[in-house]
Amino acid sequence: MMAIVKQKPNRKILGLIRFHLGVYNFAHKDTSKRFRHWLENTVGEPPLLLDTSLTKRTADQLQLYLFKNGYFKAQVKDSTIYKKKKATLNYKVVAGKPYLINKISFDIYDTLLKPIILNDTVLSIIKPGQIYSEKNLQAERQRITSNLRNKGYYQFVNEYIYFEGDSALNSNKINIELTVTDRYFAEPIITDSTFVEAHKTFVVENIYIYPEYTLQKEMQLFNDTIKINDSIFFCYNKEFKYKTSTLLKPILFAPGHLFSQVDLDNTYKRYNSLKTFKTSNIEFVFTREDMYKGYLNAYVKLIPRKKQTYSIASEGTNSSGNLGISGSLIYQNRNVFKGAEIFEIKLKGGLEVQQLAVDINTQADNVIPIKTFNTVEIGPEFSITTPRSIFPFFPKGSSPRSTFTASTNYQKRPDYSRVVVTTAYSINVKLNNFVQLFWTPIDINYLWINKSAAFQASLDKINDILIKQSYYNLLISSIGLKSSIIYSNQELKARRNHTYIRFSFEPSGNLISAYNKLAGKEKINFVNDNNDSIYAYRVFNLAYSQFIRTEIDLRKYFDFGLKRKLVLRSVIGTGVPYGNSNALPFVRSFFAGGTTDIRAWVARTLGPGTFPRDDENSFEQIGDIKVMGNIEYRYNIFKALNAAFFVDFGNIWMIRPDEETNRIGGQFKFNKFYKQFAYGAGAGLRYDFSFFIIRLDLAIPIQDPGIIGSDKLFIKTAKITDIRPNIGINYPF
Repeated sequence: MMAIVKQKPNRKILGLIRFHLGVYNFAHKDTSKRFRHWLENTVGEPPLLLDTSLTKRTADQLQLYLFKNGYFKAQVKDSTIYKKKKATLNYKVVAGKPYLINKISFDIYDTLLKPIILNDTVLSIIKPGQIYSEKNLQAERQRITSNLRNKGYYQFVNEYIYFEGDSALNSNKINIELTVTDRYFAEPIITDSTFVEAHKTFVVENIYIYPEYTLQKEMQLFNDTIKINDSIFFCYNKEFKYKTSTLLKPILFAPGHLFSQVDLDNTYKRYNSLKTFKTSNIEFVFTREDMYKGYLNAYVKLIPRKKQTYSIASEGTNSSGNLGISGSLIYQNRNVFKGAEIFEIKLKGGLEVQQLAVDINTQADNVIPIKTFNTVEIGPEFSITTPRSIFPFFPKGSSPRSTFTASTNYQKRPDYSRVVVTTAYSINVKLNNFVQLFWTPIDINYLWINKSAAFQASLDKINDILIKQSYYNLLISSIGLKSSIIYSNQELKARRNHTYIRFSFEPSGNLISAYNKLAGKEKINFVNDNNDSIYAYRVFNLAYSQFIRTEIDLRKYFDFGLKRKLVLRSVIGTGVPYGNSNALPFVRSFFAGGTTDIRAWVARTLGPGTFPRDDENSFEQIGDIKVMGNIEYRYNIFKALNAAFFVDFGNIWMIRPDEETNRIGGQFKFNKFYKQFAYGAGAGLRYDFSFFIIRLDLAIPIQDPGIIGSDKLFIKTAKITDIRPNIGINYPF
């Protein structure tokens, strides 16, 4: 209802401070200075002056709003209180009793339409006993129209339906009569007639497909035609560049079938998902003769994107405080096999400054700062995305997309060199308007590492199985059930409050273990590349990882309007190694800290539990369990500049006891974990370029569970140098 109020006070930040008005008053004192003039017209907001005509108009609009929502006898009176050049507006609303719908009757002239509408009343939005609402009447009008258009009534529109109400019952009740007229006199659909027959079903007769349509009239010459049957035609010029099956698959309407609006809408969605065409336009046309026969001809006009593209991208990186530069060269072919497949080659390389865990000359146990680039990373990636799936069991209209990926990444550091080879097949399916499934039935990763002698000596000295396993040669084989499912009810029609939920599940190594057991193979003792004796199965003379990993990410967005939003987020994850593994692989472990996590800590420097981090424990910290939460309030400063206040909290933990992991205080315990949360808070600025957002967040630790002693409040001794900057692209969540 507040949206109806025509006059509102100046904005407040966090509901407390009129920041924009204060900036305006400061700058307005002397606008001759360029900076003050800029402040006044961008950040500042002038005082909102009282307008008595708007006061009266607001009272009238409030009364009209109440009337449309069943409060027919509502009264609204306004009054103004003046005090020290300020005015307080009061609106006294006496709503009275709302009118309830007593009964609903129907007046439908068309005997063919009548049973269709009456048999569908169980889904009606308006029902006896409800409070009268014009919004619900309009929604019911649209629902009936959509239902009829889905049953072939191509020319049926909302204007054929109107409602009449009778409230003269003296009991705060109203009778509703729904009328469907015979004909709707408006602009004629066929120019040589004054009206057209309204309630007639239409059947699709022919489909004409133009795969290379253009908006330039001189280019719209299609001299060649491929005839699929007597009703489907492909029109093109000189060369046909697509498989006919690829262009036919998105079409959900068919010759000989009744027109259906929902099939038309879903056809648009499926063409848009191909990523091969800029736009698609589907027109239904009929002649006067076709109209009387009830026939429609469909013209599918597809405007293609450029088939081959090249792009170059570069960026600066800041990985846990280590600076670097990277770049990539990308080639795309959007119709490589004439089936709307997207073939992509990406070559990415980078240079980075990395700190050394040990001095490679003296083997001293400390971290050596390096000021020049000492890390090289390069790797090609090949992928093919197809608008289909090799699995046939997805529902009609879900438009599955499959991606085959193969990549190699080589990283060279003074401590070690590492090669990661990945092969994956994934499927993306939109199950309905709110739910998407990402299923990866095949995901195989091979990690090979070659360590320097000094680095190996450092690993041997700490004798920490979790750190050492991070540098094993390893095979990660996730076959069958790796998947993520995402629910989001954020719609294009600007839903005020919405929810986002992502659940991921990954089992690894089970298929290989099952084969080994069925084949009667035994675990064997072997010495791995870290000189550790391991009792496990091997495949291709290589240890493989076996685990189950799950994670749930829950977000709730509260939109208060005027670009103000409160976001709550919680993340819970757990990974359990078993069978052939004693620990999760490094790339599947959980970590805390970073630009999208607990921002007061550098990534992988927090936890596990109360385990303290010092010079002797300078390796990256990982865990088996993660609990994390964020609270962030976002608001607009001016135009594209936004700001936020936030609080982050959480930690990671180990499943195994401290004596096995050498991380004192790192084991997860139900009666202690919530007492071991790290807390950080801060503020940030975000500039919205519409296609991406640049973000700068400043965060400081409030409570550090790694502090030795009972008092964990870091903020008591915090200095300005403890404020941690976080630079990122787009929102953190």
